[in-house]
Amino acid sequence: MLDLGDGVVLYEFRSKGNTLSLKVVEGLAEVLDLLETRDFKGLVIGSSSPHFSGGANLAEMGMMAQSGNFDAIANLIVQFQSLLQRIHYAPKPIVAAIQGRVLGGGCELVMACPQVVAAAETYIGLVELGVGLIPGAGGIMRTVARVAERAATDSPSQIQPFLRSTFETIATAKVSTSADEAQDLGFLPCTARIVMDGDRRLAVAKAEVLHCDRIGYIPPPEQNAIMVLGCPARGMLDHAAYVFQQGGFASEYDRYLANRLAYVMTGGELSAPALVHENYLLQLERETFLPLLSQPKTQERIAHMLKTKKPLRN
Repeated sequence: MLDLGDGVVLYEFRSKGNTLSLKVVEGLAEVLDLLETRDFKGLVIGSSSPHFSGGANLAEMGMMAQSGNFDAIANLIVQFQSLLQRIHYAPKPIVAAIQGRVLGGGCELVMACPQVVAAAETYIGLVELGVGLIPGAGGIMRTVARVAERAATDSPSQIQPFLRSTFETIATAKVSTSADEAQDLGFLPCTARIVMDGDRRLAVAKAEVLHCDRIGYIPPPEQNAIMVLGCPARGMLDHAAYVFQQGGFASEYDRYLANRLAYVMTGGELSAPALVHENYLLQLERETFLPLLSQPKTQERIAHMLKTKKPLRN
């Protein structure tokens, strides 16, 4: 934690690849405690590194999975989800200052921040399916909420095209080619500040914290009525995954992962469209994420990514 002056503090990742290791997550929790109890005006999350974050530390997670320590992994998922919820609803402004690669859990962290300052050259995405997993720290919940917000009305027919587009983005592990495209894909909010000179992002983020504090910061309202489309929409998304597989664009396991993603995005076993609380979708993420980690093909993908830095399509 570094002092930026004027009552604003910075939390900087210094792990290898700026991954979200256990130490980084624990440190962020401590910083939030200090933010809430001391006379700080707000927090910036960022660094001077070329890339914001490579996501979760796969080496740590892979070792826990291979040793069968799934209780520890389950507790880690709950801890990370709770941490990102604390960030989203913090009583003081928290601004993410991002640049370069912002992947997986790093993307979920940014999506949890109410305010974002992004360098124009920002490459952000939920890439978990590339390593045999689904987003498990609120990424699905927040994308589904943003899908419903982008539609003209709450009608399922209005929401469905946006849902399918977002599903395909996550299922194919698509990464934005710029901050502008990240807004189109739903990874960044329309309120994100995009700066052409990436070296200015920390200064702009600090100014954003001070502006929010000056006008009287109010945390976002609780997401207690997110529209999910139920089994009918899941059938549509499952069919899209089938078409991708039959066209030779996805393996059988890719299709299985896409089916699990569709299950969470449409609200699980709900037979019809319904309004659900954000905690409902967070629970679905947890319940779906953990069994995937025990799958041999997922463990093969994680090991291959750690060894070659490239995804495995097994």
